[in-house]
Amino acid sequence: KDATSQRIDFRSRFFGPKVGILEDAVTGSAHCSLGPHFGAKLNSDRVVGRQESERGGLVECKLLHGDDKARRVVEITGTAVRAIAGMLFVKISHCPDMIAS
Repeated sequence: KDATSQRIDFRSRFFGPKVGILEDAVTGSAHCSLGPHFGAKLNSDRVVGRQESERGGLVECKLLHGDDKARRVVEITGTAVRAIAGMLFVKISHCPDMIAS
């Protein structure tokens, strides 16, 4: 579906002035909390959020329910523009409980 025919279940905005974000265009991480909230309210495993900002955007949240509610997964889909790229290196200390594969 195109944006004009897409069902929108909720609208949001994100501001972070203390960290220099006057308004974020679209915040995927916020939708990882908003999706389950509105999914529960609407009794749906799929909700679509529209972040209202100058650039704005749609984020589809597919709620994948596991056995443990605290470990639910939210699959988010939308159109994105890469703002930054990099690599993260994590040093893992020796742990006797880990088995090397």
